Amino acid sequence: MRATISLVREPKDRALPPTVFVKDERPPHRPLTRFNRIRIRTERDVQTARKANLPISLFDSLQSQTLGHSLSFKPVLLVPREYLPVLDTGFRTITFIDLDAARSPRIEDFIVAMLRIDALGARRIARANRASLDPILLLRRIMAEGLEARAYRVRLDEYAPGLPASPGVRPISKGALESEDRRVFVRRPEK
Repeated sequence: MRATISLVREPKDRALPPTVFVKDERPPHRPLTRFNRIRIRTERDVQTARKANLPISLFDSLQSQTLGHSLSFKPVLLVPREYLPVLDTGFRTITFIDLDAARSPRIEDFIVAMLRIDALGARRIARANRASLDPILLLRRIMAEGLEARAYRVRLDEYAPGLPASPGVRPISKGALESEDRRVFVRRPEK
């Protein structure tokens, strides 16, 4: 499955010059089927969409725990920003500009997603995975998503050198972050 962009002629539009507006040609033996909604209700729907090559992923507590932060939260759907208008879901969504970040998220993409859920949790994941982090990619992903202020607040510049200081945002003190880093999280059983 692939995404396409098409224009629809409105009744108020007059004749459109064919030199500028080219009609969509359909193969005669196999017409295209167009879908105008993506309905994701369950985790199984996410798996089905992924099998159809849609750039959608689910980020849940189990993945967060695997990455080093045992925070319990409801699953979050990671989707490209351009798919949001056609998405019909009950899941909370986090949008990405990059299609690949939503299709097959890397540690850096999970850190960016966690910045929107729990900024200190994003720092904890970065700290736990420091050896396998790509600091340049992490910086690019933070900048692309416009999360510089949140990242600066929890001093992610330690893991993504070059992160600009955000005016008007005071970073958490190093002492407070050190005590937060030492804090042990225990995963509570889900009810």
